[in-house]
Amino acid sequence: MEFVLRRTPAHRRLAVFPGAFNPPTRAHEAMALAALAHADEVVLTLAARMPHKQMASDEAARRLEWMRLLADCDQRVSVAMSDGGLFVEMAREARAASGVDEVSIVCGRDAAERAIDWDYGDSPGFEDQLKEFNLLVAPRLGHITVTGPLIERVTLLDLDERLQSLSSTETRRLIEAGAQWHDFVPERIAGLLRPPGEPLA
Repeated sequence: MEFVLRRTPAHRRLAVFPGAFNPPTRAHEAMALAALAHADEVVLTLAARMPHKQMASDEAARRLEWMRLLADCDQRVSVAMSDGGLFVEMAREARAASGVDEVSIVCGRDAAERAIDWDYGDSPGFEDQLKEFNLLVAPRLGHITVTGPLIERVTLLDLDERLQSLSSTETRRLIEAGAQWHDFVPERIAGLLRPPGEPLA
C-alpha cells in the first residue's frame, strides 16, 4: 500500500475503504465518516487490480485526484493505492504500511456479500480470511445478514436511507444522459467530473 495523502495516521485502528470511486459519491463520503466511529483513520483505497472490475492505467491519476478531494471531509481520512484487489490482501498491505494492530475493511452490503460468496479456489475461504481483519458494512437497500463466527467480525454502519441507493454507476449514467446528477456527488468534486461539452469517460 502506497499512501498518496496522509494527514493524521492511525495509532491503533485503521479502516481501509476500497473502491473504484468512479466517481466518488455522497454515499462514499457518508460511509467514510461513519467508519471513523470505529477507526482512528479511514484510508480511501484504489486497487491497482480488482477481482471483478478492470481499470485502464491512465484512469488512476484522475480517480486519485477525486479521492483527495473526497478526503477533505475529515482530517482523519487518507488516500492510498493498493497492489492487491482482495480484502485480505489490502488488510495485509495496510498493516505492513501503517504498523497498526487493528485493520478493518469498509464496504457496502453488496460488496460484503460478494466477498463472502467469492470463489477463492485453493486459497483460504472468507471465514478464515476474516481472522485478519474486521468488516464495517454499510446498508445498501438492506442490511447484511451474517451468522456463526462472522458475527464477531462484522459491524454495521449507519447510513442515511436516502444515500443507500446512490452509486457511481448511476451517477455516470445520469451524466452521460444529460440528466440531473449534481446532488449525487460532493460539490467540491462535481466541477471536475466533466469538462464542458465532453462526456465522462
